Amino acid sequence: MKILNSQYRIDQLAAYRSTQKNQTTAGTTGADSSSKYDSVVISSQARPSAEKTFQEHLSSRISMEVKQNAPAQKIDDLKNQIQSGSYVVDAGLIADKLLL
Repeated sequence: MKILNSQYRIDQLAAYRSTQKNQTTAGTTGADSSSKYDSVVISSQARPSAEKTFQEHLSSRISMEVKQNAPAQKIDDLKNQIQSGSYVVDAGLIADKLLL
C-alpha cells in the first residue's frame, strides 16, 4: 500500500492535536465564555487539498508515461504478433498497471 503525501497528513494531525490540547486547557482553567465559540484563522498561505495534490501527481505521472516513445521495432513486432495471432495478453501485467 502506498501512502501519498504523508507529510501533509502528519501536519494535519499535529494541528488537530494542538487544537484539542488548547481546548482541553481552556476548559480546565475557567476561561471566559468567548472560548466556547469556533474561530477561523485566515492565512495568506494556501494549503492544497489532499485530493487536488493526488490528482496533480496522477496526471503528471500519466503524462510522463504517454510522452515516452516506444521504439519503432517494438511496435512492428507487436503488429506482427497481432496479425499472426501469436500475441498473448498478460492479464497480471495489466492488473498491476491498473492498480499502480
